[in-house]
Amino acid sequence: MATEKQTNKARKMLEAIHGPALSEAESGQVTDVMSARFAREVEQQQTQQKKFREITRPLSEALARTYAELTDKMRAELEASFSKIPPVKPPDTPTFDSALLPGSIIAIFAPPYDFGVQHGGQEASGRADIGQIHVRSQEIGAGAISANAQIGKWFWPITNGIVRFRTVVDYSFSWWDKSLFYTAHNHGFVGVFVFEQTNSVNRLILDNRVQLWNDGTGWVEGHNGSGSGFHEVFDLPFFARQGSAYFLGVWCGCSVDADSGFGGFSAASAEFTGNVPLIVVKTQ
Repeated sequence: MATEKQTNKARKMLEAIHGPALSEAESGQVTDVMSARFAREVEQQQTQQKKFREITRPLSEALARTYAELTDKMRAELEASFSKIPPVKPPDTPTFDSALLPGSIIAIFAPPYDFGVQHGGQEASGRADIGQIHVRSQEIGAGAISANAQIGKWFWPITNGIVRFRTVVDYSFSWWDKSLFYTAHNHGFVGVFVFEQTNSVNRLILDNRVQLWNDGTGWVEGHNGSGSGFHEVFDLPFFARQGSAYFLGVWCGCSVDADSGFGGFSAASAEFTGNVPLIVVKTQ
């Protein structure tokens, strides 16, 4: 493990070669674009699910009336099951130091990164200081909610050419959805993105996401998934231009929705915590 003096020296060398971070306002502009992009996708999903619910609601209510004598018991069992779900344990991730390696120019950036932000959910945090992204959303009864969290690092290439953006996300997660005659849906992802800024104009050039779960329930059923100690590795090339700045972002998001009506309801919950121990840039 490098000393604090060695780490600070490496950071100064990296900044001298690859340039300083842009302002928080400029960082916020690119992360706001990604949040708006995610919000539009969630809105499209919700619109489709609303149309589906309008079609299936008469059948859901008819089933609830048919099995009215069981409704109270099933409702109590469903509500009791919520308290039995264990909380998510954050992943154990080793720490790294920023460094500049010889040969092909390989810059290793470790936390603190340049910027972090979060939007929505009951809980969401983009912790640039420790390199962590976290979201949690839950809906019981009629409603929908989503959240995303982002962190990132600015990079200035020293020449034109292909650059590789490499990172790993160590993560833990937990999700569930349960239905008593009415539907619920649950989605979660982790991904990376790259923005190019040239002459104060931002352009999204890469958006790569991994769908971690995508589930739904109806009638009388429940689904769930959880785990810790997982790793998602990203290694993506893009063309970089000297004189432009590039925001290398890592983010996660989740969205849930549920419904309720005569004799029943549904519920959904999602939680994700990811650690990003390093962001690596290799100039080929």
